[in-house]
Parts: sequence; structure tokens; C-alpha cells
Amino acid sequence: MKPENKFKSKIIKNLSANTFAIETYLKFGLPDIYGFYKNSSFWLEFKCSKMKKINISPLQISWNYKHFEYNPINFYIVESLEARRFKLFRGNQGKDLLKIGFDLEPCLMHLEPRSEDYKKLDNFLKSL
Repeated sequence: MKPENKFKSKIIKNLSANTFAIETYLKFGLPDIYGFYKNSSFWLEFKCSKMKKINISPLQISWNYKHFEYNPINFYIVESLEARRFKLFRGNQGKDLLKIGFDLEPCLMHLEPRSEDYKKLDNFLKSL
């Protein structure tokens, strides 16, 4: 299993949201999952980085930027495989993520793979 798929599975398993994977060859930049709670919803684009560089396509950058302008409920969630932690970024930060990578600041959250951080992420997404 690819690191990004492992990461996605870990996050989804630890969210109380209902989630749908967007698996199509013609995604046109759509994020990896759409999730929703009773009163809120969100989009997440998953990325993994062995070094600091993050591979984001121009279509992903464009879709996320445009969506964020009108309805800011989309995010990049990026795992650093070397640092064993992950960060949550706003959907309008794609260009900077491509240019700067995992070290980009500000981010919305610095997280580690532990139950309290998964809960923090879940509560944030629920509050949108």
C-alpha cells in the first residue's frame, strides 16, 4: 500500500465523520475525500512527503484555491514521513506548498499520530 493511502486510512479511521473517497481517473483536481458531519462538511487532499517537497498538480491547486475563495471548507493534510508528523493547511495554500513544501508556515495545525491529535483534527473539522 502506498504511504498516502496508509495515511488516508489512518486519518479516516480516526474521524467521526462520514467520508467518501473520490476515486476517479478524471478527478480534475478534486480532493481525495469529501466528509460530513451532521451540520458541517469538508474536503481533504492527502499528501505525503519523504523529504520536504510536496507534489501537487496544477489542477489540484486550481480547484482548491477556487473552492476556498467561495466556501473555505477544503484543506491539504500533509504527512512528513521523515518527521512522523502531519500538518493541516488551508485550501488556498497549494501554490506555496508546492514551492516551499512541508516547512510552509503558517499552517492550521501541527499534529502527531496520537489519539489526542486525531481528536483535535476531528473537532476542528466538525466545527466548520
